[in-house]
Amino acid sequence: MRLEEAKRIGQIICPLNIKSCINLGSGNVAHLIASKPWVNSHLFSPLAGRGIPIIHADLYDYPGVDCRINLTQPADFRILDRQPGPRLFILGNVLEHVPNDQRLNIMNSLTSYMVRGDHLIMSVPQSYPYHADPIDTGYRLEPPQLMELAPLKWISAETVICGNFRQELSEMHRLKALRKLCKPLWPFQSFTRYRENWERLSFLFRDYKIAVVHGVKP
Repeated sequence: MRLEEAKRIGQIICPLNIKSCINLGSGNVAHLIASKPWVNSHLFSPLAGRGIPIIHADLYDYPGVDCRINLTQPADFRILDRQPGPRLFILGNVLEHVPNDQRLNIMNSLTSYMVRGDHLIMSVPQSYPYHADPIDTGYRLEPPQLMELAPLKWISAETVICGNFRQELSEMHRLKALRKLCKPLWPFQSFTRYRENWERLSFLFRDYKIAVVHGVKP
């Protein structure tokens, strides 16, 4: 999750009357907070400061994960029954990292489990380089398309501009920036790394864009 995205989602969350937050597909939470501290400062810390419990859920038992959930299995969500409502579900930058044939099952499982008054905030890349984690299906949506995935009452839908590769380079030490620029030319790298490095170059002069939507279960 990029800085501008975390800021905007934090702004959306701030006025919500919620009693708990479930971060779905959280990944390695410890690594996330260490490598992207703005996610903690703009999302998790403000919630914790309000006394709202945050549950990090993922398929794998990564550091910082509170419970394991297979997002395609509706029964797995029952582990969240004890969390007080209204609840906020965050599905941030997950859908592009799951196989195409699982995406609809995830959305059906989630929305069928949500109860009246539960909130959902989703984000996916709209215009963004290939980034395998461990896969990237190339799933890129604009906000109206993202809303079509779930039968919710949609409150907001927007595109968040998150800088570009040129801006990232300008904030690095010169030698590090030079290495980043030369990475596509390095021999003996995997095809995945080769593709990531070349696609990043294509964002030297165009912005990263993230689609963010917020809905509530009617």
